[in-house]
Amino acid sequence: MLSNLSNVEIEWNGKTYSSSEQIYQTEKAMRNQMPNLAAVIESTDDTQKIRIISKKIYSPQTWDEQNLGLMKDILESIVEQNSEVKEFLLNTGDSVLMETVDGEYFWSAGLSREVVNKTDITKLPGKNMMGQLWMEIRQNMRRKMSKESLDSDVIKTDHGPSEGDRGKKRNNSQQQRDYNQKAVKPRQDKKTPDKHSSKATPCRLAKTK
Repeated sequence: MLSNLSNVEIEWNGKTYSSSEQIYQTEKAMRNQMPNLAAVIESTDDTQKIRIISKKIYSPQTWDEQNLGLMKDILESIVEQNSEVKEFLLNTGDSVLMETVDGEYFWSAGLSREVVNKTDITKLPGKNMMGQLWMEIRQNMRRKMSKESLDSDVIKTDHGPSEGDRGKKRNNSQQQRDYNQKAVKPRQDKKTPDKHSSKATPCRLAKTK
């Protein structure tokens, strides 16, 4: 699934390709001023044939290392355009990902899969740059997903009070008004005692200056 020879449809610069290998080798031929060879690579979906043709591309020995960003862009495009590849990559968990091609020491671990499985990971002869790129993309995907999840939680908690909370607030306000009405008794004017009545309430006079 993650091999650059895997058949997966990709849109790249307005054209449709069938594998990351086809895109990479086409770009490599074009950037090394070999457009005719690039056209031949674009014309076939056979990844094994593309690999053979690409050996005719004349380029500096360090070209792959200097253009590592190109392969990363291609792999990121695959993940963005193909949910199946994205899901597969995420499901690899924290596993160490390796390209296993015997004798290929830049993109691969430098050994076959059978030998790699029996070899200490710290003693592999190849740089495994393809595996390194996939693991970097996997980590970046998780960071992005974690940030989007966090942003979503912030938005959810910033909507203000819910309808239920607003209803409770209205009920509390009504209860407070009812309480205030009960607490404030209507004022009643005191009756002036009748000085001629024996039942008049005695009162204390205020002193005047």
